[in-house]
Amino acid sequence: MFKPKEMTKVVIAAQKSCMKRVISELHQLKCMHIKEHKNSELLKIGSPFDEASHISETIVRVRSLKSALGIKRNDSSKQEVSENKASMETDVISEKSLSIQQDINSKLDEIKSMELKIEKNNSIIDELKQFAGLGIPLESFSEYKSLAYFAGTAKDIENLELKLKNITKKVAVYRQENNLGNSIAVFIDIKMRDKALEILSLHKFSPANMAGIDKLEGTADENISRLLEENSLIEKKILNLKNQMKRIAEVESEFIIDSEKFLVGELEKSEAPLRFAETKEVFIVTGWILNENKEALQKRIRKIGKGIYLKFSEPMENENAPIKLKNPKVVNSFEFFFDLYTIPSYKEIDPTFFIFLTFPLLFGFILGDFGYGIATLMLFLIMRRVMPKAKGFFNILIIASLATILFGLVFGEFFGFEEVGGYHIPHLLSRSEDEGIIELLKLSFIVGVIHINLGLLIGFFNEKKSHGFSQALFAKGGWFVLQIAVFMLGLTPYPKYIGYSLLGLSILMLFKGEGIRGVLEIPGIFGNIMSYARLMAIGVTSVLLALVINNLAKNMFHGGPVLFAAGILLLAVGHIINIAIGILGSFLHSLRLHYVEFFSKFFHGGGIKYSPFGVQKDIE
Repeated sequence: MFKPKEMTKVVIAAQKSCMKRVISELHQLKCMHIKEHKNSELLKIGSPFDEASHISETIVRVRSLKSALGIKRNDSSKQEVSENKASMETDVISEKSLSIQQDINSKLDEIKSMELKIEKNNSIIDELKQFAGLGIPLESFSEYKSLAYFAGTAKDIENLELKLKNITKKVAVYRQENNLGNSIAVFIDIKMRDKALEILSLHKFSPANMAGIDKLEGTADENISRLLEENSLIEKKILNLKNQMKRIAEVESEFIIDSEKFLVGELEKSEAPLRFAETKEVFIVTGWILNENKEALQKRIRKIGKGIYLKFSEPMENENAPIKLKNPKVVNSFEFFFDLYTIPSYKEIDPTFFIFLTFPLLFGFILGDFGYGIATLMLFLIMRRVMPKAKGFFNILIIASLATILFGLVFGEFFGFEEVGGYHIPHLLSRSEDEGIIELLKLSFIVGVIHINLGLLIGFFNEKKSHGFSQALFAKGGWFVLQIAVFMLGLTPYPKYIGYSLLGLSILMLFKGEGIRGVLEIPGIFGNIMSYARLMAIGVTSVLLALVINNLAKNMFHGGPVLFAAGILLLAVGHIINIAIGILGSFLHSLRLHYVEFFSKFFHGGGIKYSPFGVQKDIE
């Protein structure tokens, strides 16, 4: 639990004629984390197999189909694709996927063409709406030798008609009020064209776009009906094509999902030599396996034939083997924090169990309300069902909610109330009273001292493992001596010279263990401890906000039915907001106390996650 799974270094060397067999065996075993070779004068990086480019092209096509058809991989379809596929399988997939792609592309092109037609029709309909109700055949809007025409919208069209008739009797005005405004069509003696335009401009005339309309026959209403009917028929055709694509997706989804998984594996195998070292005749694979897989690997590789060199060895002191953490089910959700940060190195103590113990306690210490704890527990239980991919994260928050309930009993708080239905909730410490806040601050510092010293203790064992007992004693033991010295100088009746002597000793130890950097960081440890005051500050802020909400709502309960309902709403909304702020604040500040104050005492990180060759990441 405190150590990652033990690793063994593996070196495999063989003739190039064996390369495909070795790769196939390693891919099936799924146990070797391959270390990528870097170019050198003696050993070059290998080259991918010839089929790699063909497989890549086919994967792109399959994924394109998957996207176009909206195919998603169900959690139920996680079974492995059979490794015993014929060598022509990739070609079969390529041919079938190409056939499906051509069919789909044809349908998509047809749909796109139809959608453009609908878009064009809608554009014409928008223009025709200006002439709806006028009853004029659209072919009337053409060039005449003796007449000019104007079509569009204008204002105060009754006065407009009178003005136009004053300049000539040879005029006809058609008008119609509609949702676009006042639509008009004016036919006038061509000699009066300019004067008519002047009058129209005074009435804020806006001409219609006649492109595509002047070629139509019949009235605007007739054409609008015809175009809408045409659009309806086109939409039915589009729906039919989409249904055909949907049926293709239903029929071919298993083929596409399995093909993608199979091809990803084939591509990984065909590109594996890029991670190998090679000469003209020989290739070399270097990597890591779990100790438990050593016998299985040896048995499978030996089966290939003679002339294969296989060597196992323990990790050297300067080698950072990949990490496979081993934690109980209830603890492993807390490995999430290393995905956000960095995973431990191979020779470090795995601190996951310690975070499992301390993170929920710090979270609960801050939020610390029995009612809030129940509310967040129910919320996170629901969210874990709704978002199964984030199950680990919500497991953390569920445990943190249980800690919140625990501290809610310690502080005697239920949605900010310390009294419910006339019953005073028993508590060990009140966060709403001055005395309680002072005690809470002291408790926060005590938590800080314990948490930081836990980090120093883990750091002692890490240093002992990496550099020996004496280095651990000076580098980490010096911090313990420093704290004892400060305690004796400030809080005990012992002679001061003892405290000063221990202070001097701690400085010497830190200088010996960590150099000048250790001495310069002496003030930092007290700053780290002071940082735990946030446990009190953030928690008290949440309590005060809850009290404000409760008091405001209580005053509204005596003001009639409307104010009573408003008070209930204020309680609900106010506490929801306070819970949301409380979750965010408790999570982020607890996380900061781990990453900055706790981890800085022992954690180096920089580990490499164990990623065996042949184990595919989840394909969406």
